[in-house]
Amino acid sequence: PEAGYGDSVYRVCGYMCLDTSSQSQSDTFKLVFDHQPNSRMFACAKSLFISDQDKRKHFCLLLRLFLGNRQEVGSFQSRMIKVISKPSQKRQSMKNADRESLCLLCAVVLHDFRVIRKVNKQHAILDVDEPVSQLHKCAFQFRDNPQAYLCLSNDAIIQYQGPSSVRDPSRVVLNDGSCWTIIGVEVVEYTFNQGPACIQTPVTPFPVITGLEVNGGGHVAMLEVHGENFNPHLKVWFGNSETETMFKSPKSLLCVVPDISVFTDGWRCLRRVITVPLSLIRSDGLIYRTSFSFTYTPELQPPPSVRGAAGGGKREGAMEGGPEDDVLLETIHQEFTRANFHLFMQS
Repeated sequence: PEAGYGDSVYRVCGYMCLDTSSQSQSDTFKLVFDHQPNSRMFACAKSLFISDQDKRKHFCLLLRLFLGNRQEVGSFQSRMIKVISKPSQKRQSMKNADRESLCLLCAVVLHDFRVIRKVNKQHAILDVDEPVSQLHKCAFQFRDNPQAYLCLSNDAIIQYQGPSSVRDPSRVVLNDGSCWTIIGVEVVEYTFNQGPACIQTPVTPFPVITGLEVNGGGHVAMLEVHGENFNPHLKVWFGNSETETMFKSPKSLLCVVPDISVFTDGWRCLRRVITVPLSLIRSDGLIYRTSFSFTYTPELQPPPSVRGAAGGGKREGAMEGGPEDDVLLETIHQEFTRANFHLFMQS
């Protein structure tokens, strides 16, 4: 697999290790990326493990990506992963499940309405109604065919017809492909796009938005962006519109909310909701797309002309607002918003 970087094309390579390892050659696993049907690249560190001498209860994985073995893309870290050395042998209950956060519920609905069954000595146990813990053996039973179980055979998924035990009708005899082991899985996604300019610095530390807070309203609204790994080189973009942004701390950015007229014409008569995506763009053009968006909602009060009519009409000698008034109001709004933003910066 290859990736474009500037005007050249390089092969992507990566290295994965534990977050506290010495990153020596013996502790670091080199990743080999393979092509996938969806044009994505995939790599797996199958031999990466924690030794028996390591007494940690939690750890993180660290991934370093490079282009052509020389240009660093960045270092990406996983969430905390809990170490489970062996499956729990005590009887599971919902009380234990809540306390340990390790157990799964007795019945799990999958795509084909399958049921999870606890497995003991190659038998699916039908009369046990208790949670199943991580590293426990389990089997997936089909609801519409109780004798059929989900089975892996030569890299293909099939239905295995499990016979009942001769000695105990509440147990079903399974084969190796029908016995599954429950493990915990964490997923961390990072999405970024290279701008027109060539990016020469790593994309990490990766800025992440965790929440939004609106200050003020109407024509002078400010948006405070909460998150992690912010820096002074980031700007907040509403859709395709850049806005004035102030760096407060690595966990907070403050920006001006653009007027709705930036995204639509005839905004004075607008009476519908408009939602625009939020992005963080670095000064060198690197785009960090986020899952957050900003929604403009219509004002509840009617336009000025309608309010005047409802209040008894215009006073004699008053002139109806025209395009010149719209331009003047828009200029006043922009200047007031800019002044308000600078007051925030000074404070």
